[in-house]
Amino acid sequence: MTVVPEPDLELRNSVARAAAQADLGRHLATYTAAEPSTRRPVIEAVGVVLFTVVTVTGFVTGAEIIGILGLTIVGMLGGRLLFDLLRLGYANSRNRKARLDLYEHGLIVIVRGAPRTIRYDTTALKRNVVQLVRNPAPEQVSHSYTLTDSVGDPIVVRHAIAHPEKWGPAIDKAVTAAQLPRSIAVLDAGGRLDFEHFWMTSTRIGAGKRSAAWLQVTDVEVSKGWVSIHVSGQSTPLESLPVSLIPNFTVFLKLAERMRAEYGPPPS
Repeated sequence: MTVVPEPDLELRNSVARAAAQADLGRHLATYTAAEPSTRRPVIEAVGVVLFTVVTVTGFVTGAEIIGILGLTIVGMLGGRLLFDLLRLGYANSRNRKARLDLYEHGLIVIVRGAPRTIRYDTTALKRNVVQLVRNPAPEQVSHSYTLTDSVGDPIVVRHAIAHPEKWGPAIDKAVTAAQLPRSIAVLDAGGRLDFEHFWMTSTRIGAGKRSAAWLQVTDVEVSKGWVSIHVSGQSTPLESLPVSLIPNFTVFLKLAERMRAEYGPPPS
C-alpha cells in the first residue's frame, strides 16, 4: 500500500513514538486529510459570472425584467458561494493535521494535534457507512468509524481523512483477525460475549432479557444496514437493530453464523 508523504517531521516523530510505546509492530500505511470537493463552488462561481452578464445585458438593453431576474439569481448564487467558501476554509483549517497511521497491531490517529493509540485486540469498533445517494460517487458516501483507544475513550474517524474506502475495511479486517479467535475460545469454554445490545453463549443468543437457543435461530439477516435475528415459530425477529450500534459487528456476525451453522436447525 502506498504511503502518503507527510511534511510535518515533528508530527511524524510523535506518531512513531506512540506506536513504539504501544508495540504496534510494522508500519503499513499513512492517510492524511482529504481534499474538500470544490466542484460546487466552481459551478456557483461560473453561475455568478454568467448571470452577471445577463443582468448587465438586461439593464443596458432596457429589458429590466431580465436584468432584475439576473440580479436576483446573482444574489442567491453569490450567497451560496460565500457560504461554501467559508465552509471550505473551515474544513481545511480543521483537517490540516488530520492523519491516520495503520500498523500491524493497531493504529495511531491524530486528534487535536496529539496522537491517540488504538490496538486491534482491545478496541471496540462501531462502523457507520451510508450511501447519500443511489449509485454514489466515492465522495457521496459517508464513513464514520468509532473506536475505543488504549485507555477506553472513544475516537471517531471520518471521511475527513482521505480514502476511507481503503482504511475503513482494513481496520475492520484487522480488528476481526485480532479478536475472533479469542471470542471463539470464550464461547467454546462456556463463556458469554456481550455486544452491548446482543449477547451470546455457546447455547443461546439474546437481546436484553429476551433470548433463544441456537437451535431456534433460522437466520441472521443483514439488510440495508440492519441486522435481524429470526427465530422459528415467531413472526417477528428476536431483535432487529442498526449495524452501527453493534461493536465489532463483523466479529459478532461471524460468531453468530458459526454458532447457527453448528447448533442451529438443520436445513429444510
